[in-house]
Amino acid sequence: MITIQKALKESIMFQTNKTDWLNDKLAEKGLLVSSHNSFNKYLGYNNLNYDISIRFIGNAKLKYNYLLIIIVDDINDFTPNNQIKKFLSKLSEKFAKQIYTIVSSRNEEEILFLTSLNGIDFIKSDTNGLKLFFKHINAQYIENIGVTKTVNKSINDNFQKWTRANLSMYITINDFDVVAIDSPKIFILELKRVEEDINTWLPYLDDYANYKACDVIIEDLGLDLNHFRTVAYNTNNENEIAICILTSIEKNKYKLFKEVSPFENLFKKPKYFESTFRRV
Repeated sequence: MITIQKALKESIMFQTNKTDWLNDKLAEKGLLVSSHNSFNKYLGYNNLNYDISIRFIGNAKLKYNYLLIIIVDDINDFTPNNQIKKFLSKLSEKFAKQIYTIVSSRNEEEILFLTSLNGIDFIKSDTNGLKLFFKHINAQYIENIGVTKTVNKSINDNFQKWTRANLSMYITINDFDVVAIDSPKIFILELKRVEEDINTWLPYLDDYANYKACDVIIEDLGLDLNHFRTVAYNTNNENEIAICILTSIEKNKYKLFKEVSPFENLFKKPKYFESTFRRV
């Protein structure tokens, strides 16, 4: 088990600022790209070194809640603004749920957070305070604590490290790579930057937990499968992307539609495939 002491001793100088041709192009189109500089501007924090993402937490049984995570250099320098309040109201309407906000420092050796239930009133919380915050959202989040929960394989910030040491092993917590909230109904994109040829690439079974979570989220929102898409791309090929829509998600097989197409066809319906691929 990862202890709090071990988590605190590990390196905490985290920063994941995603920038490549596809992330940049999606941001230019007005989509919300987690950990992209455009998210700072969207929330009125121009020229500030923030890392902002929308994350989901829960499982198929408990269903999912949603977090706005803001990673800053020093939480004492963070000031909430009216744009956050307006954004959370809009996001809450799209997800049909209250959105909770957590501000975490990337540099402090002592793990401290700012938490907010409404995006307006922030409370400084230590580890125990953050546990109470999650207990308020769902008491089962702080039961059966362990490290088998599904999170991003690369631990990128203090908050993510904290979840591994303090939240239930039976929940998934991850970020949405891209969310489109300005369309009439929400779209969620999972981005896969791959080395192999996108013409032969298919979604890996290794990512089952994340795909299943997004599938449940889309179903809970009453949306059809077109509203969750996996997009694979190569960093050295800006001409094409592989667009995938998973129609059946099982641990040993995916059924999906796939199309390799120019970026402009991002929301075009692709062709049908099945995948039993695993990473080598």
